[in-house]
Parts: sequence; structure tokens; C-alpha cells
Amino acid sequence: MKRCWITWGLLLNIWTGGLLIGQTWDIWESEGDISRTANNLLYAINVNADPDQPQYFLPTIENILKNLRFADRKRTIRFKEIENANRLKEDANISNYISTVFEDYILKQVDRRPSESRTSVAEEISDYIKSYDEFLYIKINAGQLGFIEFQFYRYEILKDTTFSYQIDSTTKREWSIIDLPVHKYAKRSSSVFINLQDESNNQIIALRNAISQVFDETNQPPEALIVGNGRMYNDTMFFALGDTIKLKAEIFDPDSRKELFSYEWRQMAPEERVPGFTLTNNLSEEQLIIPFEGCYKVGVKVNDGIQDSEEEEMVFCIARKPTLILSSVAKEEPAIIGTLAT
Repeated sequence: MKRCWITWGLLLNIWTGGLLIGQTWDIWESEGDISRTANNLLYAINVNADPDQPQYFLPTIENILKNLRFADRKRTIRFKEIENANRLKEDANISNYISTVFEDYILKQVDRRPSESRTSVAEEISDYIKSYDEFLYIKINAGQLGFIEFQFYRYEILKDTTFSYQIDSTTKREWSIIDLPVHKYAKRSSSVFINLQDESNNQIIALRNAISQVFDETNQPPEALIVGNGRMYNDTMFFALGDTIKLKAEIFDPDSRKELFSYEWRQMAPEERVPGFTLTNNLSEEQLIIPFEGCYKVGVKVNDGIQDSEEEEMVFCIARKPTLILSSVAKEEPAIIGTLAT
């Protein structure tokens, strides 16, 4: 087993029906990395699947899921099969927690098939779940002012876990699920607000980015390049003492929106603080006026909301402008010694 950490995430407890908010959660994963192979995805949503009800972009979400591809293997589809667990439900709304997607279904089947026990129907649905590799829970919160929030929670399905439930000892009818064959905590989560009044394709782009945050293996990380005073950086760049140095992080990222980018600049050399060498994070451009001669090194990383780019580095040197020296070897043809920086 290996350990991983989730920080400041909304973690959905599917057994107790509680929404947990924490700073740092200790999560356990299996050694086999199922995110590196094309597998099967089961997902469920917390809204009615009735075609007469608003669908809230659900066909769009399913289309995005079906077209996800590995970032490093563009020809490989991320999921071989995608199934909506809501299709198991009939004539009933789905509550906010995924256990009820299956719980309500099992109760309906028991009522329809009285000769079969709850156990046999529960085992049937357990086998159904375990025929998939991952579970995506989609929670939709209808907000005000024409906005809707989409929350995505990615779970690993546990093939070796036994499905179990308990029956109320008094009524003998009420019962609840104790364990689903799904990992207790979300592996990754994300959320996004969608403006229903926006008629552009920003809605689809926003949903695609939120889903890519959950399935980060489908995201292509950004590439950063530093431009100094409008010039592309190759080796060392030179500036005159007193010049305003304008540094800009140019980005190449074919699958992310610019407004999602964040920037992390750092002074790499010298180690000690230098007056005028002040960098501000989360800005694509930096402006410096350093009143000292010398060579300096700066680095920047760009994050597209999912992954960091590799750190781009730049070395620049500051020197005084050469002084003009006039010589009167011949009055009519004065000689100029030295070079004027332009």
C-alpha cells in the first residue's frame, strides 16, 4: 500500500452521508495504478434523470467523459466503457449521496421480486458495481442568479470488498448500506460554477477543465517561456543599469483557459535579497528596476489549475553603459574609443 495526501478538499463520506471538510486527509490507495490503463467508469448524479426535467448539461458531461484521452497517449481513450448508474433508478429522485442510488434500487427490486432475499439482490448490485474500475459522483447544486455548481468526486472501486448492509431490528423493513465496494474517500475532487446565461462555449470549456482536474492523467501540462522586454530569451540577456526590466511568462497549453493559470516566480540567484528584485506571484508579468550591477537568475512555474509546468529559468546581467571617450589625434577626424550600448 502507498500513501497519498489530499489538502483542503471536500471529501464525501458515502457511508454516513456526511460532507466532510478538512485541511489534510490521509488517503490510502492500492499499489496498482488504474489511472494508467483504459478502464471502465461508472458514474451517478444527484438529480432526476427524467427527460422532462432540466438535464443540466448531463449529455455534455457524458460526451466529455467518453472523449477523454491520456495526455501522453492522445490516441488512447481514457475509458473503454462509461455507464450512468442513474439508469438503474426508476420513478424516483436521487438523493445527495451515492449509496442511495443503489439502496433505493435494491429495495425496489426486493418489492418486485419477493421470492428473492435482500442479500441476493444486494450481491447482484455489488457484482454490477465491481464490474467497473472507477466511480465518479456528480453533485449539482442549483444556485441563484442563473449559476449552477457542479462538484465532481472520483472514487476507486474495490474489487475485493464485500457489500454489506444492516436491517432495522424493530421494523425489519428499514435498512441501510454499511459498505459499498467503493473507496471510502474521494481520490480527487473539483468544482465549477456554470453561468446558464452564457451562450458561448465557455460552459463546455469550464466543465471539461473541472473533469480534467479529477482525471488529471488526461490533462496536458502547460509549458512556460520567459520573455524579457519583448525579446525571446536564448542565453544571457543584458540590460543597462537603470533600465526597467519587463519579464513576461508566455504559455503554451492547448487544453486550458487562460483565466485558470496561476504563476509562481522566484529569485534563484543571488540567494540574498536585492533591492528592486521583488517578484509577485500570480502575475504573468513582472517589472524590475535593480540599482546594482551584476548577474541575476529568475524562475517561473505556471499552473493550469491541474498541473505545474516545468520551471523556466532566465539569467540576465546588468551593467553600466560604456562611456564615450573623445581623442584629438587629428582635429578634423576625432577618434571614438569604446562602444555605446543602444
